Amino acid sequence: PENVFTLLSLDKGGASLLANPQLRTWIQYAKRYKKNNPFTTKLTLFDALKAHYRDRVLVKMVNSATVSGSKRDILYADYVLNGLLDKWTREDRPLLKVLKKLYQTPQNEEAVKLAYKAKLLELASK
Repeated sequence: PENVFTLLSLDKGGASLLANPQLRTWIQYAKRYKKNNPFTTKLTLFDALKAHYRDRVLVKMVNSATVSGSKRDILYADYVLNGLLDKWTREDRPLLKVLKKLYQTPQNEEAVKLAYKAKLLELASK
């Protein structure tokens, strides 16, 4: 799946990547690959994105996909945002830095705060 990610030029998609039809192609391919090769390590979408993009670009992808209004783009954005919050929780990033990184609007800032705090509690209980 990693080679196909690059072959489809998904490593060069930038902020608009989550709206790229090739991304859906890669996701379907990765699912089929895992199904046909059960003993290989599963490469998630977030793992692939994280390997090719910095957090700053991933945040731009989330913001761009959220603005697009497409249900699929918004689902991908939520998935990437969840991955970022998990990553930052494990790195023990302060909430204010997380909010600053995400360029949050007042409308969704509260939702991000709640999600981040829930992830911190989940991590602390392990």
